[in-house]
Amino acid sequence: MANARSVVVDALAAASDGAIAEDVLDGLRAGGDIALDTLNLTSLKRFEIIMRIEEVFAIEVDDDEVMEQESIASLIAMVEAKRQSA
Repeated sequence: MANARSVVVDALAAASDGAIAEDVLDGLRAGGDIALDTLNLTSLKRFEIIMRIEEVFAIEVDDDEVMEQESIASLIAMVEAKRQSA
């Protein structure tokens, strides 16, 4: 089964269209964290990330739930909690 961190970071990388530096993405893949608001994600980009997470894990994620998350780590924790309760 897919790892929540790798799916979230890969979805973020795909949605950012290269706007996030590869070294930042590598750091996130290695366990680092970053505040989501520093990424300046548009609502369309957030939607793309949510769709990828839902597709991979067969869970439903509400946009409001994503907006409540302050960091990549908290987003990953939310995804993992949803996976456990699914």
